[in-house]
Amino acid sequence: MLRFEAVRKSYQNTLILKDLSFTIHEGECIVFLGASGSGKTTTLKMINRLETPSSGEIYYHGQPIINHNVYALRKNMGYVIQNSGLFPHMQIDKNIGIVPSLTANSMLTTEITKALEQVGLDDSYAKRYPLSLSGGQQQRVGIARALANNPDILLMDEPFSALDVQTRGQLQQQLKDIQQSLNKTIVFVTHDMREAFFLADRIFFFNDQQIIAKLSPEQFLRSDIPAIRRFLQDLSIWDYPAFLKVRDILPKLAGVPIAQNTQTITLEHDIPLTDALEQIASATDAIFFLPSLANSTIGFHLKQADCIKLLTMQYLQIQPRLKGGI
Repeated sequence: MLRFEAVRKSYQNTLILKDLSFTIHEGECIVFLGASGSGKTTTLKMINRLETPSSGEIYYHGQPIINHNVYALRKNMGYVIQNSGLFPHMQIDKNIGIVPSLTANSMLTTEITKALEQVGLDDSYAKRYPLSLSGGQQQRVGIARALANNPDILLMDEPFSALDVQTRGQLQQQLKDIQQSLNKTIVFVTHDMREAFFLADRIFFFNDQQIIAKLSPEQFLRSDIPAIRRFLQDLSIWDYPAFLKVRDILPKLAGVPIAQNTQTITLEHDIPLTDALEQIASATDAIFFLPSLANSTIGFHLKQADCIKLLTMQYLQIQPRLKGGI
């Protein structure tokens, strides 16, 4: 859907971004992560041509983005910024419907109601003004407005950074639900690692004027790239149990070869730990085989209770030692 090829950006002979090359696929949620001033917002703005590359090419639906009519392009890209950007003199329904109205397609009352419901607000908000809403409610309306024209891409520039922790968490979940239900392509800028891990399909990490890694959240947490380790500080895979695999807590078991039979369930090393525990809990009468990391033909046969106990004990023993990183 969207492709950058060798894109560079300079201001008055000062290089800001260099050698940006990446592809964003339809339905992905890509998070631009990095320290303040690393070029995340500038890259985002080049997508909807609020900024222009100094060199290189950006392609949208296979065509150079410069060949697209800039107004048509922006109407097909929802844009949400930190402070919602709502027009204070306009009621909420008018704010939501402003982009469709630019193409002479006024939104019906039922469509406004549906747009509000998508972001967790009811139709009682339609005739209110932005200043009567809380910060979180304004951001919800900002998202509804960005989605009103059914855009291909949703561009979001630190939209939740000014909100309190509870409201931010609610909006992150709401955005994730919207992305999954509508299969929207989202490009999301943040410097909040936990927000990135929750929302992203892939994280593009900005450092030293370029993107140095394009990784899934799990790969990011496991990365040994020095700049990423410095950025993570003391965060590691152990802070996010959902990403843990059986291999992370399985000891290097020693034993003798064991013949497996049809009544045995093997716990593979690379399945998520949460899935393994659910599998164990749902198979009361089964015998579980935990293969050694060193040799998959040896390991332990365990009953349900013993298997849960072993995995839990290993997690508790290993987690403090590896808390600083893997």
